[in-house]
Amino acid sequence: MLVIGRVEFMNYETEYGIVDDGPRFRPMAVRWGSANWTEGSRNHLEVGCVSRDAQLLDAATHFVADVIAFSEPLASECAGPGPNIVTYEVDDAAM
Repeated sequence: MLVIGRVEFMNYETEYGIVDDGPRFRPMAVRWGSANWTEGSRNHLEVGCVSRDAQLLDAATHFVADVIAFSEPLASECAGPGPNIVTYEVDDAAM
C-alpha cells in the first residue's frame, strides 16, 4: 500500500499576524496491489489499483501512519529491519 501526497506548509494570515502551522502531509491518492518494482516483476502477472476516494484515502493514511508509528518508535536506534524488541537464541541444530 502506498499513500501518495505532498507536504504543504500551512500559513494563515490573520488580523493579529501570520500563523505558521508548520508542514502537513496532504494525501491525494492511495495505491495498493501485488505489483512490485523489482527486476523479476517483468516476468510476473502483477495487479494494482489507485483510488482518490476520500474515505478510503483517510483510512489508508491513518493505517500507514499507525504501522510506521508501531514499527519505528521515536526512541528506536534500529537502522534496519533487524529485530530490536526481544532477545532470542537461534537453535541451529533444530533448524
